[in-house]
Amino acid sequence: MFQTIRKMMLETKFKSEYEKGEHKYKNLNSLDASYKFYKEKYPETKMDKRLYKKIGEAFFKEMVTYVLKGNKFKIPHGLGIFSIVKRKVNLKKLKIDWKSTVELWDKKWGRGVDKYAYKDLTNKPLVKYLNEHSKMNYYRWFWERGRIKGIKLYAFKPVRSVTKELNRVIVEENRDFLKK
Repeated sequence: MFQTIRKMMLETKFKSEYEKGEHKYKNLNSLDASYKFYKEKYPETKMDKRLYKKIGEAFFKEMVTYVLKGNKFKIPHGLGIFSIVKRKVNLKKLKIDWKSTVELWDKKWGRGVDKYAYKDLTNKPLVKYLNEHSKMNYYRWFWERGRIKGIKLYAFKPVRSVTKELNRVIVEENRDFLKK
């Protein structure tokens, strides 16, 4: 699959035809916007939007699958590397399990299952996530930024389906990733 996508990308020639100070890629945060940009630069292309999106989605699915198998994905042109990292849970910064916390409060004070019903109470106990299923570790997507100047201005936030898939791989397949 990677070879097919790479071949198609190599057949399409991208040139840097911008004036100094002009932004090359403005608001390219979706495949729709990317296709619009592509059609503006190369109006003679015969690739329609549906095929363009299909190729993009297939590429990203393959990339996610590749990384979830424990590999590192090197992004071309020095943009960096995507991987999954494992870190120990900081016991001082545990996240609150609001569902269990509100159920505990409901048993103790009986005001219903709404966290705002307990706003006036002080010294309320909080139930926190301990990540016992992963031996007190947490895992996250990591973008090791490349060598391009100004790249620190960008951020990577994976879509919910990708983080859910990471959770599924850790819980169901009991897969372990490398520590950073």
